[in-house]
Amino acid sequence: SWHNPLLANTEGVSLERINPDKPSNQASSWQSAAQTVGFGTPAQRNSQFVPIDTPSVSKAGQTVFTLEKKTFSPGPDGFEDFLILNYHFDKDGYAASVFIFDDKGKRIKTLVNNELLDTQGSIKWQGDTDEGSKIRSGIYIVVVE
Repeated sequence: SWHNPLLANTEGVSLERINPDKPSNQASSWQSAAQTVGFGTPAQRNSQFVPIDTPSVSKAGQTVFTLEKKTFSPGPDGFEDFLILNYHFDKDGYAASVFIFDDKGKRIKTLVNNELLDTQGSIKWQGDTDEGSKIRSGIYIVVVE
């Protein structure tokens, strides 16, 4: 009953402690492991870990998602081959959908579709479409819901 309510099926999903200094007998101290880490982080820091003294990074007017670089060059040359979208939340339990649109407003790629995210991490786009073809050079729009 302490799993994230957005998860339709919690079988195989680890329940992680948000912070070991929080009381273990309260539902607010626990969260479902993030889908982005395979729903479990054995022998690693919990994907939903939030230090108690973490300053809020999602106050009004602040950005939670940031692009590592605004340009990239997908291809086999090994130079800036993918786009990295970093995120950092002040608390656990956020889910997101991330879509890529071309300059005409057509959705060409779904990077994440309503996935439970860890408290901090990144999402990578390798410059491909949902059909598996490589994109052309140009302007693309990243939309996060």
